Amino acid sequence: MAQLNITLDTELLHGLFTKDSRDDAFSKLMEAILNQVLVAQSATAWSTAL
Repeated sequence: MAQLNITLDTELLHGLFTKDSRDDAFSKLMEAILNQVLVAQSATAWSTAL
């Protein structure tokens, strides 16, 4: 199992707890997580291909 350390800015975290911007903040959170997962997977694929 892989471990990822995800860095989030305070605005994003604040947005998750603010009613008005919760949907936008959640979208940005999911984008950040998925991007980091894809980067980790591509790095693993490249290291095993070499």
